[in-house]
Amino acid sequence: MTENMFQTIWTVVLSFTFVVLLAYFTTKYIANATYINRKAKNMKIIESLAIGREKFLLLIRVSKKVLLVSVAKDTVNLLSTFDEEEVDLGETQEENQKLEFGSVIHRLMNKK
Repeated sequence: MTENMFQTIWTVVLSFTFVVLLAYFTTKYIANATYINRKAKNMKIIESLAIGREKFLLLIRVSKKVLLVSVAKDTVNLLSTFDEEEVDLGETQEENQKLEFGSVIHRLMNKK
């Protein structure tokens, strides 16, 4: 009887371990597949500025346009649109050169 009980416990432990490992690798696979599919070719966030709790201003490059967007908890608003040539973007954050958001906004608003 003890041997049968040991075999049952061993089967339960192995089954549980298998299910946990399967869930772990499935989750990693889904996360990687989602990340790969989310890479945008024509859109890039150039810069972001937190202006409050869960409130941001974003400069987003979409093709040849630059969008100034406000993002809050439940809303996204387009504030302004500019041609890429109107905006001196300099180096992007990906190239380890951060733009000063205030100066870009000031330049963009003065061009209108």
